[in-house]
Amino acid sequence: MASVTAAAAPSLPHTDRFPYDTPVAATIDAGTGPAVAAEESSSRPRPAGGAPGLSTSLRVSLLIGALVFVFAVVFGLLLAESAEQAVGAAEGEAFELLIQVVRHTFSEELRTAEFALEALVLDPEVQAAIARGDRSALLTRLGPYFESIRDRVPRVHIHFADGRSLLRLHEPDLWGDDLTVLRPMIEQVVAGALPVSGIEVGVHGPGLRAIRPVFANGQHVGSIEFGMDLGLELLNRLKDRYASEFSMRFFNADGGVTRLASTRGVDLCTTSEETRQRIRLGEPFWLHSCTSTLGVAYYPFRSFDGPVIGYIKAEVDRVALVDEIMIHRWNLLLIGMALIGVATIVAFASLSVFMRPLHSIVGQTRTISDRIVAGDVNVRGRLDETGSDFRHVIGAVNDIIDALRGREVLLQAIVEGIPGIVFYCTPDRTVLWANRRARTGIPNLVGRRVGDSGDADGFFAHERDLFEMAVSTGCVSHLSACYPANAPVES
Repeated sequence: MASVTAAAAPSLPHTDRFPYDTPVAATIDAGTGPAVAAEESSSRPRPAGGAPGLSTSLRVSLLIGALVFVFAVVFGLLLAESAEQAVGAAEGEAFELLIQVVRHTFSEELRTAEFALEALVLDPEVQAAIARGDRSALLTRLGPYFESIRDRVPRVHIHFADGRSLLRLHEPDLWGDDLTVLRPMIEQVVAGALPVSGIEVGVHGPGLRAIRPVFANGQHVGSIEFGMDLGLELLNRLKDRYASEFSMRFFNADGGVTRLASTRGVDLCTTSEETRQRIRLGEPFWLHSCTSTLGVAYYPFRSFDGPVIGYIKAEVDRVALVDEIMIHRWNLLLIGMALIGVATIVAFASLSVFMRPLHSIVGQTRTISDRIVAGDVNVRGRLDETGSDFRHVIGAVNDIIDALRGREVLLQAIVEGIPGIVFYCTPDRTVLWANRRARTGIPNLVGRRVGDSGDADGFFAHERDLFEMAVSTGCVSHLSACYPANAPVES
């Protein structure tokens, strides 16, 4: 009775030492039994080797590259966002400046009128003429002065203490009408004898008004009013102070809109009804959705008694601002790209320094592995070629080699002492190694092919088929067979 086992394994070079992993290993255990042959076979799969993966250095390099790419994308997004925020902040500052210019211009007009009125209301002749209701004396006294300021103050109106018209220097023939019916500012002066100023709608439309009460001998005898137009002259002063185009519109009582004046013939940006509804809320605001180079600011103005009666529209050229922001953006981009480049160089340089001892370990481990597979267990790794952090790895490999060397000596003695036939051969059935029992029973076995004689009844007839099965399936195969007593051992 003989038991035959064959196993397939990776191909190795020929060696006289006992190999740890050879192409096809076969063992034949000697035994006795009846002359009737009995065969059985079984198979168990061997673990499949894993496919080689990416190297550690390549993985780390790819990781660093991915991190740099993500950082560049995030930096680009943050840069774009910061540029937009910078544009928004700059436009916000420009808008605040524009609003201050408009408010200052309005206030300056009113303060100028109030200052001029102070001189008139303190004039004794003017006080006495108003107290007497002497229109002729007032016209004689104030007529020349009115002509000197008419281009700036087109309307000067003198009132009785009860709010009736005493003299309009701009329309002397129209007088005596009760102004308190339509003029809340005059009504307040009559009620409190206090100075007032602001915007109010009169017969000539909306305008800036400044009114000062007049006293004679401690008695409130009337008041004097200066009226300035909300028109082109005011807009031109705004344009001189803030290099933009301005227009002014008035909300009519019927809901319509009237353009009072404009520094440009046609507005480049139209005002939608939705925007007008927002204007009626009374707060100034900024729109930059007209064009990429033109922003629009709206400044609503209210009448003295509260309602929004119109607005000033400013079309602001954004080219200079956008150009400045773009220069700022490109400067940030160049700085950012330089930082990314420096960071990338530093990262890969650090990686190279860090991976150098690891490369040495990988190279030594590969060399040691190849030498061991070739049957040389006397090879050793060099500790001085690796970093101090990795020397214990090479030391551990050397310990493993020492253990393998001891096991090789033991295994060599065991296999040589087996009474049965043990040999190893390549997938084409060429014998690479055989133990002492096989070499004694079958002279010149090493280097020959199993089944070369072609004798179907020879000793290796079944073994040849078993080896081919092991090679083709990649599995450990087992065969038990009985041979006639004293059968010749030949190939």
